[in-house]
Amino acid sequence: MMRGRRGARQHFWTAVVMVVTVGGVSACSGDDGSVAESPLQAGEVQASPTPTYFDQVGPDGLIDGKTLTQLSGEVAYACISDRGWAQVQLNENGEISGLVPEEQQDAYSEDLNACWAEADAQYPFPEVTEDSLRERYALEVETRKCLMDEGYTIAEPPSVDVWIDQMNHPDENVWLPYGEIQFSSTFDSTKLPGLYEKCPDPATRIIVP
Repeated sequence: MMRGRRGARQHFWTAVVMVVTVGGVSACSGDDGSVAESPLQAGEVQASPTPTYFDQVGPDGLIDGKTLTQLSGEVAYACISDRGWAQVQLNENGEISGLVPEEQQDAYSEDLNACWAEADAQYPFPEVTEDSLRERYALEVETRKCLMDEGYTIAEPPSVDVWIDQMNHPDENVWLPYGEIQFSSTFDSTKLPGLYEKCPDPATRIIVP
C-alpha cells in the first residue's frame, strides 16, 4: 500500500519546533518524506503571508468543523484524482492512501508531492507567535480539565513560560494532555473519537495570530 499525507500536519503543534523570538516556524520531515521549511537562525525574520482562510475560522478554531489537515487532504485528494490516480482514497483524517503498482510508485510520488504543494499553498499554517503559543497553552489547560472530568489522570501543567520553552526545544518532553493518555499502556484507542468530540484537541485548532 502506498501512503501519502502531510505527517506534520495532523499534529502540527507537537511535531514542529516553534521559534518564538522571531515568530517563525522551523520544520521536520513528515513520514511521507516531505520536508517543510528550514529552521530559522537566530536573528532571521521569516516572511509569512497572511492565509486567506482566516475569516472562515469559527469560534471552535475550525473551518466549517474541519481541521487544516482535513481541508488540505481534500485539496490534495482532488488534485491526485484529477491526475488519474483513481485507486487512492481519502480518509476522515485527511490522509491519502491506496494500492499503487511498484512500477508506478515514482510517478505517483511525484504527482502526490505536487498535489500536497498545491494544498499547502491553499491552506498554509498560520505564523506561530508567542501570543498564539500562550493561547494554545490555555487551551491545553482546558483540555486537561475536560479529560480529567472523563476519568483520566494527567500531570499538573508547567508554567506557561516553561511550556513555551519545552515547545521550542524538541529534545525535551512537552506537557500535552492528549499525549499523556495516548501513550499510556492502558489507553483504549477506540475511545479517541468520542473523546475528541467532548474534549477537542488543541493541536487541531487554527489559532489566528
